[in-house]
Amino acid sequence: MKTFPKLVVAAIGLIGASAASAALLTNAVGLQAVDATSTSNYGAPYTTARTIDQSDLSGSYVSGVTSTSVIDTFTNLNQGNGWHGAFNDTQGSITFDLGAQYTLDRVYLFWMNGGGGNNIADFSILVSDDAAFSAPTLAASFGFPTAGQDRVDFASLATGEFVRLEWTNLQGSYPGLNEFIAGGVAAMEQFPSQVPEPATAALIGLGLLGCFVSRRRPA
Repeated sequence: MKTFPKLVVAAIGLIGASAASAALLTNAVGLQAVDATSTSNYGAPYTTARTIDQSDLSGSYVSGVTSTSVIDTFTNLNQGNGWHGAFNDTQGSITFDLGAQYTLDRVYLFWMNGGGGNNIADFSILVSDDAAFSAPTLAASFGFPTAGQDRVDFASLATGEFVRLEWTNLQGSYPGLNEFIAGGVAAMEQFPSQVPEPATAALIGLGLLGCFVSRRRPA
């Protein structure tokens, strides 16, 4: 008769542990966009292409191969090799095309001026299947840069090819961003290392209880 309480405790523990876990993938890799466009542009040499060229990173990576654990160690060289928008454009967007569908769990943002000024601020991070963002997923939001770089983790996984940062404020007089990297896996890739969703864990728990009841039922 002691087995039933133990199974109940185990099932509840499994559900609770899953609910408290983050949505981050343990097998996520760095993803380099193939194109970047913005509604606001200062002009050469501060073009959007400079946000995806790895020129201001302390290390290099191979898109779709290098683990995000390596990206986590990168720092901002802060050599000004990034993008700026037009003066005092307090609202706008910069969009990154990853070239294919990916399941994303984070983005890395490396700031102009070491995060000290002339960067976008108060922005939403949207993920979409199409360039028109006809049905985007709101993956995260961000306030003001306070360091040379920030990793922004998503509250839940988002699948799409396009990532857009929509800003509504500025840190300084110009929109800006030094480098952008997304983190995730190919959309069709299986990722068994992901922590189960709470609903999945609940089904597992109920399955355990069902097995116990079935085995205890008289023949």
